[in-house]
Amino acid sequence: MFERRAPDVVAQLLRKLVDYTSEHFADEEKLMLDTQYPDVPNHFKIHRGFIERLTALQAEFAEGKSTVSMSLMDFLKKWLIHHIGVEDQKVAAHVRSRPRAARA
Repeated sequence: MFERRAPDVVAQLLRKLVDYTSEHFADEEKLMLDTQYPDVPNHFKIHRGFIERLTALQAEFAEGKSTVSMSLMDFLKKWLIHHIGVEDQKVAAHVRSRPRAARA
């Protein structure tokens, strides 16, 4: 954004972000299911909401309806900080509390 990169470069970065996030969430969700995390429905809902928002932003950008802005960057930063710092910490505590055999 600060380098005023060509729209195709930004579009490629958004695609990579959606792909990586989807893959990461799938891995995390498998871990939650494998360890019987008690708040699976809520955590999955949070993941789906983020992917839907990213996908919508990606589509809006591709259609020329939006640009990569500071508000988008701020949204991503705040979402990730909260998600990792709060929601994922709950998952981590749960996984650590499980017997080693239950984690495999």
